[in-house]
Amino acid sequence: MPNEYLDGALFHSAIKETLRKLTLKRKSLNQINVFPVPDGDTGNNLLATIESAYHKVSNQSESQLGEAAKAAYLGAREGSTGNSGAIFTQFLKGFATVFSGKDKAGAIELANAVREGTRNAYQAIRDPREGTILTVARKAFEAVETIARDNTLASTLLIMYLEARKALANTVRVLPVLKEKKVIDAGGWGLLIFFSALLDVMGVPSGVPEYNFQTKTTFYESRHSFAFTNPYDMEFVLPAFSDMERQIARRIEMDGTELIIQPNDTDCHVHIHTDNPHRVVEKIMALAPIQEIVLRDMYSQSVDHAARDDGGPNYRTVVIGKHPGFLAMAIMTGAEMALNEQAVSKLARLLDKEDPTDVLMISSVEATDHPVSGSLVRVKDDVKLLASLVTVFSTECPSEEVILLASEYPRMAIIDRFDPIQKDHPSDQSVTQRITDAIKELKPVSGEVLTLFFGSLKDKSQLERVVVSLREEYPDLSDIDLRFGSQPEALILEVE
Repeated sequence: MPNEYLDGALFHSAIKETLRKLTLKRKSLNQINVFPVPDGDTGNNLLATIESAYHKVSNQSESQLGEAAKAAYLGAREGSTGNSGAIFTQFLKGFATVFSGKDKAGAIELANAVREGTRNAYQAIRDPREGTILTVARKAFEAVETIARDNTLASTLLIMYLEARKALANTVRVLPVLKEKKVIDAGGWGLLIFFSALLDVMGVPSGVPEYNFQTKTTFYESRHSFAFTNPYDMEFVLPAFSDMERQIARRIEMDGTELIIQPNDTDCHVHIHTDNPHRVVEKIMALAPIQEIVLRDMYSQSVDHAARDDGGPNYRTVVIGKHPGFLAMAIMTGAEMALNEQAVSKLARLLDKEDPTDVLMISSVEATDHPVSGSLVRVKDDVKLLASLVTVFSTECPSEEVILLASEYPRMAIIDRFDPIQKDHPSDQSVTQRITDAIKELKPVSGEVLTLFFGSLKDKSQLERVVVSLREEYPDLSDIDLRFGSQPEALILEVE
């Protein structure tokens, strides 16, 4: 007989059952992941998100419904990855809000939770598209919006599930890219799995077979068959500040797509696809420090599906560093994933557990434990980490000796601070002189590249003027580049 109410224990069971079902369906979700980017990781991202939610719920002593829903949301928020993970997290936030303070929920509360979750998801995405998980959520709520008051929880949940199932099947006709590829939306299927798990733990028979979608088509035919406008996936966390949602959007919404902003009282989680992570980092750190950051090269992820049969690398490169500016440069230089030490705990969930490809980790942080197996090479700092990436373009995983040799090749000098004058700003003359003195010690020769990594954005305009004069002084150098490293030192000079 179906349960009359949803309580904390049943909600916990629903998260567990969602995790079990997602584990079984992960590969199928990955296979049909063609929107917004065909990088084949929607199943991985949803699984990572729900794993984190389940871990949080399981570790709390309180079994009250409101507390269980809150724990699931917070856990999902901490562990969410990718578009689908961020959107699913907002959906769970609706459950946490509506169930707050409640020991149990009936039909009306369930309908309100789905309504609130749907509203959250639409609001968090700067450019919501129909024919996705959003449509599946909205159709599910609309189906029970007016009937929940006069129906049992069991019948309301069943109607919700069947309508979501119908909406999911229809996504192939709504979103053009899904219609072209003849697939349903992978994220929407993940949401349907959650509804299915709720039915199961509530003891409500659906009357239909478990939903399944198979395609014989592979969307990873060649490592050269993908065109990505914004190939880098960025996720980062900022401390809360006034008017943060509007300010973040104003700063970076023109720098990419799939911008999702998830603010709360203590911090703000941001997701974006971009063609220039370094530019995004620079703009964001003018607002607030980045506390946690994960960057992924979606092009590399997609070609991984074809590379094993197409002469590609037999390994993936993950870099773990300290400073967002250097990590942004690393992901644009050859790493498939880059993250700072605050995000290392996510690493095990970010990597596909069943992917047999070897993992090469190059780290500049001192932590002794990384939660994944693979080759681990430690370098001294972020500059050397960046320099070492010249070795990762071979099809065979480079040895530690080769990586360390490459990391030590560039010559570098550090300027801890600039000589201040009025209002604590450095003078052009003192800055130029200190840089010139440092360059002379580095002894650059014709054809080499000089890079200046600046640590503070307030110094950028002044250093731009310095670079102009340096180009006149060193015309034989191949290039003189200025980059925001976000490191604590005022300036790092590198010659190679």
